[in-house]
Amino acid sequence: MESFTYRPIGWAAGLNPWIKLAFAAEAVALTFAMSSWFQEALLAGALVALAAGSGLLRRMAGALSMGAALSAAIFALDEYAAGPSALALGATLGSSALSALEFLNFMGYASFVFTTTSPEEIEHVLRRLGLPSEIAFVITAAARFVPVVLRDALGIYYAQRARGLRLSRNPAKLLRGLMPLLVPLVVISLRRSEGLAEAMEVRGYMRPRGARGIREYGIGRRDVAFMAAASALGALLLAAHSILFV
Repeated sequence: MESFTYRPIGWAAGLNPWIKLAFAAEAVALTFAMSSWFQEALLAGALVALAAGSGLLRRMAGALSMGAALSAAIFALDEYAAGPSALALGATLGSSALSALEFLNFMGYASFVFTTTSPEEIEHVLRRLGLPSEIAFVITAAARFVPVVLRDALGIYYAQRARGLRLSRNPAKLLRGLMPLLVPLVVISLRRSEGLAEAMEVRGYMRPRGARGIREYGIGRRDVAFMAAASALGALLLAAHSILFV
């Protein structure tokens, strides 16, 4: 689950956390603001170029491959729900591709943010925004445990496959088949959260109110250049459909 684990590798990891989270917000907004699959495909291409240019493509390959597989499943379910008549006419292909690419872009950009932004940086931004210490800690802990939960899910999947679990392509049977995966994952997550709470209580954890942390993050030329380029690219992507298909 390296695709969602922070490692200080590449120039993107050295960006100001405010810039990285602002870029993430822009990417998510663009993902769900696009009106055609062509724009979503361009946004996905921009993500691959960004990952390659920052030296993160190999580390993000897992998230991209998993996102591609789930996006294919979303596309197939959309077409199945549309019915054979719509499928024969190809009337829903564009909307199904749009939904699939939206999910792929969301997974990809989430992987980029988690790979380049440490939980401490996320906590710093949240505290600067004025969130109470308790809420900021909960969000930071959730971000920290994302790769752990994904690793647990993968381990449970392989264990259940070894016991003979096979997932059906039928949507109804697929949902029933997911129960042997979801129930152990929820139980493990609850036990881990209970253990974390007990460990914090034993150690007397309490963050003084008004504490801001010991590190300050400045905005440099690289941060400004990156955000300006990202904003310009976002504007071009929003205008791409009307320009090319006028």
